[in-house]
Amino acid sequence: MDVKNAIATNNVATPLGEKVLNDKNYALKTDHTYESVEDIRRTVTGMRNDYPVFVKDIAQVKDIFKEKELLAIQSEDLHTVEESTQQIVYLTIYKKKRQMQSE
Repeated sequence: MDVKNAIATNNVATPLGEKVLNDKNYALKTDHTYESVEDIRRTVTGMRNDYPVFVKDIAQVKDIFKEKELLAIQSEDLHTVEESTQQIVYLTIYKKKRQMQSE
């Protein structure tokens, strides 16, 4: 199991339905969301030699806050530049020239 999937599957609130009690509807759910950084550190990401591997064994987990900033520059027609605060992935890809082999 990779770290992303381990955290995603261990940080969920699952709806269970509704229950009527004294003429009132109550929404029922299980709440397995993280309450602290330590909860994330103790998340099991997989097993190795029959022992659990925790997030804290393979990563540093910090509680930090970063102000939102310009994340990327996007251009629809390659002639205009617009600032974007949307979360996107920006990749630059260069194609290698294929070398011809002589016979």
